[in-house]
Amino acid sequence: MNPAIIILARMKKIIRKFHAHNAITLENAQTKEELGIKTYLIFQKLIANKIVIPVGNNKFYLDVETETKHFQRIRQRMFFVLLAVIIILIVLAITNNL
Repeated sequence: MNPAIIILARMKKIIRKFHAHNAITLENAQTKEELGIKTYLIFQKLIANKIVIPVGNNKFYLDVETETKHFQRIRQRMFFVLLAVIIILIVLAITNNL
């Protein structure tokens, strides 16, 4: 399986934990332990992408707006890659039939 897909799936799993614990505002920030998060590298990637915001005392919350924009960009990229593959396949099919 593609490593990028695995990373995205793990990111989504962490994000679901923030939503499940309502840790989506500064007031509801929680620790990784409270959220049940053990993954370090992927969690750090979410922080680097400003999807997860550290607020001190080892507490974090999810920036829902940034999360939405981030995954929307990923969906757009995937759409264009898929579209390019389809176009290439159509062109190959047409040229092979000539």
